[in-house]
Amino acid sequence: MKYQILVLSLLFVISCGISEDSKPKDPQAEYTAETPGEWAGLEPKHTPKFEIESIIPGKKVLIVRTEDPKYFDENHYIQRVGVYNKDKNDLVSVSLDRPMKGKFQSVNVRLDLSFPLEVQQRQMVYIRCNLHDTWVAPLLPQN
Repeated sequence: MKYQILVLSLLFVISCGISEDSKPKDPQAEYTAETPGEWAGLEPKHTPKFEIESIIPGKKVLIVRTEDPKYFDENHYIQRVGVYNKDKNDLVSVSLDRPMKGKFQSVNVRLDLSFPLEVQQRQMVYIRCNLHDTWVAPLLPQN
């Protein structure tokens, strides 16, 4: 009798504790505006927005920004911004501090591009969010 109660209790806990919404999602290595996966709807705030400027001939600077300066705060913030290659090795990056309580994080990062810009190296600009993983966009237009 005790055995039957134990088995029924376990079955009840197992069946009540698992729903489609509570099952773990399949994380992706990176997310894009086109493939947001489980983070659909967050693309405008998380996909890197950037421009490349030429300061002097031969020297380029990448400026990476986020769309809304009052979206990220001490609980939801950008941890790192950078560029990596097809092997996911950082070519240039910077870590960002977590915003202080009650403050917002406005991302406006300047990165020196001291490496050759090459489409075949699949160089990606990335933003890493503490809650929503790594979001990328191609540094150069893909063929």
